[in-house]
Amino acid sequence: MAVYLGSKAVSVYNGGQMAPEEKTVTAGTSPIEVNATSGKLMSKVTVNPTPTEEKTVTPTTENLIVAPVEGKQLSQVTVQGDANFLEENIAEGVTMWGKTGTHQGGGVSGQYVWSKQYAGSNYTYESKSSIYTLTNDSIESVDIEYSTTAPVYNIETKKWDMADSTIITLINTDNFIPNIIAQEVYIRMNSEPNIWYLYREKDPGCPFSVGSASSNNTYTKTFTYSNKYTADIDSSYIEYVTGETEADYPDGGWKDGFWYVLKLAPIPTYLSFIGNEDFTLKTLDTHKGWDGMLEYSTDKSTWNTWNGTEISSAGSKLYLRGTGNTKITGNSTNYKFVFTGTDALKIDCEGNIENLLDYETVSAGGHPTMVTGCYGYMFHGCTSLTTAPELPATTLAFGCYGNMFNGCTSLTTAPELPATTLVTGCYAYMFYGCTSLTSAPSLPATTLDVRCYAYMFYGCTSLTSAPALPATTLAGNCYRYMFNRCTKIKLSTTQTGEYQTTYRIPKSGTGTTATDALIDMFKDTGGTFTGTPSINTTYYLSTSNIVV
Repeated sequence: MAVYLGSKAVSVYNGGQMAPEEKTVTAGTSPIEVNATSGKLMSKVTVNPTPTEEKTVTPTTENLIVAPVEGKQLSQVTVQGDANFLEENIAEGVTMWGKTGTHQGGGVSGQYVWSKQYAGSNYTYESKSSIYTLTNDSIESVDIEYSTTAPVYNIETKKWDMADSTIITLINTDNFIPNIIAQEVYIRMNSEPNIWYLYREKDPGCPFSVGSASSNNTYTKTFTYSNKYTADIDSSYIEYVTGETEADYPDGGWKDGFWYVLKLAPIPTYLSFIGNEDFTLKTLDTHKGWDGMLEYSTDKSTWNTWNGTEISSAGSKLYLRGTGNTKITGNSTNYKFVFTGTDALKIDCEGNIENLLDYETVSAGGHPTMVTGCYGYMFHGCTSLTTAPELPATTLAFGCYGNMFNGCTSLTTAPELPATTLVTGCYAYMFYGCTSLTSAPSLPATTLDVRCYAYMFYGCTSLTSAPALPATTLAGNCYRYMFNRCTKIKLSTTQTGEYQTTYRIPKSGTGTTATDALIDMFKDTGGTFTGTPSINTTYYLSTSNIVV
């Protein structure tokens, strides 16, 4: 039955008021609406905190997004560290999380690099018998190595390397007196490979002896030594030193109190320009000819985009690298590199030229794609260039190296050219007028194309080497004017006097010629034969020339 207060119905329970209730909720990442149950009055809401979790991440080559499990929030994210995350453990020029590497070890090519450690030797001088015990049950023989040459400690094997040594095997009952005459004999036992002993004779011609004695079937061998030598390599001091050749430091050996272990520098990811003074660089018309991006640096750490305008070296050094390029000049002199300094400026260009196309592809061991005229005229007329970059590409493009070093009058040595299949004009005019060039590269190509070598060494008046030419099927104008005006190349049709070294096109087998393939190849050279040679005919070079 309803009860009314005036016209409003009311409950007759709980003194006419609604029943209270309490609720508990857990906080989350979005708003929560808490409503009372129908017919009840909310008297209390308890909000529990959102559950938390901790996560640990390890850095990778990609960005990581750290998110909590649904319904939880992160209280802590730990990024794992590594005690080896140091500049000296990161490859030189590589920046990782704010650290720029200085390490020059490891890798497969580049400048020779050695680790250098202090090498100390601890000497113990003793004058007593050193006793070796042999028993029938455990040891039946012993190897003794001896030499009159002082041993050298090998850090890799942790043993002494003994030159000109003799090894003998003595069984329990053997005595031994070696037939040598020397003031000093160096001795090592097989049981102690990292220790050797010096036997110093009291009288010349009185060699050391190893004696054997038995007591209760236990055999004892003895010899007397003067000094006992051990080696201690100090691993707390390590640095890296570089050299241009393997002969600069020994490969795993002592030198001037240090121990050297040969390593190799990492593959550089940039092209280096190193001058004898500071210099500037721009393209001829101060615009870029490349179709991707080039960057420059003076410290191999901070890189800036280069668009062909004038940039300056620092400490006589400048570095370039590229991304996404298929050409640098596109066979146009407008985009050739122009170096400026004093009249005495000389510049070495070091490293792989392909780093200008895409250094990441090179670093991964690949060869970026080239298009027509890729490096054409790049160093045209650069009289300060003394060293050419590496040109390792084996898949070439039309005119890719054409006129690349034309007029580089300070260039003395040509880079290796490993491609075996050539394309039209790929090396045409490449070293034209390089008057200081003395050495030609070997030319291993067996598949030729039109004008591939045309005018290649024209006017190289210091050139004394001639490449062997293995291709048996020639192409139109392939060797046209190749050695024209190379006055130190001397060729004769007869083997007489100074003309003794055979030279033939092709170098072996039977060749097939093509239109103007050999025209004026040796015009205005320095021998008794000049002009156009005949295929499959033996000529003779001067002994002042070499075939490469």
